[in-house]
Amino acid sequence: MRLICYSTSGEPPKIVAAPVERDWMDRTDQGFAYRCLPLNIANAHGWLLLNPVPFVAQWNGGPEVGAVDLFAHAADSPLLASSHFGHGVLTFNVNALFRTEPGYDLLVTGPLNRPKDGIQPLTGVVETDWSPFTFTMNWKFTRKHSPIAFERDEPFCMILPLKRGLVEEGRARDTSNRDG
Repeated sequence: MRLICYSTSGEPPKIVAAPVERDWMDRTDQGFAYRCLPLNIANAHGWLLLNPVPFVAQWNGGPEVGAVDLFAHAADSPLLASSHFGHGVLTFNVNALFRTEPGYDLLVTGPLNRPKDGIQPLTGVVETDWSPFTFTMNWKFTRKHSPIAFERDEPFCMILPLKRGLVEEGRARDTSNRDG
């Protein structure tokens, strides 16, 4: 499966293969969390888009677009993040058009197994085999009046190829015996 990234404006996004390591897993006793193979596989599945400019975002709890304040650490560099939708949603512009082979979409989410206190990544599926549009990565604040920092080179988005139709092709079956 090929994945192509076309820059749409300015600097193209910095993309890296997702690593197995997670800070919280490193801090578990003797790295015990790494003994869970499904976690390790999920961690390293896909690619990460990295934040180029460190900043802090804070939501005041209101529904309006202006309810999110952004404070960049470097005044000379533009932020990818903004308050675009209101309702406590922080939006990152990806500034790229991704292309996949026919029949493949991209699952777009936050970095798997990397919780961030006070904010939650939202997940979408983008039909990248035909769509002529870029996408945004959105995060929903879960706590008002709490500053949330995004550091330089911190991942703000994870992309994973997803074969279209897999869910529709599959069937889930309940094998429990409900009659006795």
